[in-house]
Amino acid sequence: MLYLFLDETYRDLPTGKRFVFGCIATPQFRWNDLFRDAQKLNLPGKSTRINRVNTYLARLDGLGVLTFSDIDSKHLLSDEIDGTRDISKMSRYDNLWSDCFAFAVAVTLSSIFVRDNVFKTVDIYYDPKDLCDSHRKALCLTLKDRLQKIIKKYNRRYNLNLGKSIQIRRIEQVKKPTSGSTLDKFQVGTELAHQLCSKTRNLLKQWPPLSHIEVHNHTDVVNGTMQPFYE
Repeated sequence: MLYLFLDETYRDLPTGKRFVFGCIATPQFRWNDLFRDAQKLNLPGKSTRINRVNTYLARLDGLGVLTFSDIDSKHLLSDEIDGTRDISKMSRYDNLWSDCFAFAVAVTLSSIFVRDNVFKTVDIYYDPKDLCDSHRKALCLTLKDRLQKIIKKYNRRYNLNLGKSIQIRRIEQVKKPTSGSTLDKFQVGTELAHQLCSKTRNLLKQWPPLSHIEVHNHTDVVNGTMQPFYE
């Protein structure tokens, strides 16, 4: 069983906006044993925060993946409404969010495969997204279908996961913690993904790359799949 935790952030660019997703992948049993240690990463220390996150991910036998997609401002009109067979009406931002989300998960899973970690089931948890219930349900069904197709394509192309099929068991949002409350293991996970997002600039400059954190530019692939909506 693999846990995936996601959060996103946005950065203004001179020509548009950058959609950034942070994804944390970890075996369930290791996360259950070690998730409380993630909160210690915020304490002062001699090493940089991002290096501490990298070391922590190594303990988890996990992986952090940061993806970003640069979208031109002409495609981000606030009143632009898109629709698909499964979702009749959604904002352009929500449509882009879905694409960026799907590809962030897909590249994270493929990277886990490449590292020879084999698994059959994935649970995905993400920071809350402001969608109505009907939209969220339709979106999750669509994402599961799209993710299965993307994963199957990766498996076929690169012979990953020993050819084993993967079940995406659930895609659920995680409630924000209330003030003064103790974070549960899912809230800790999305908070760690948030920390990854907050270090985007540092990670883009990082050399040599970190052992348990990857950065992927998804600008071309996201704009490619969104092209029918841009036209």
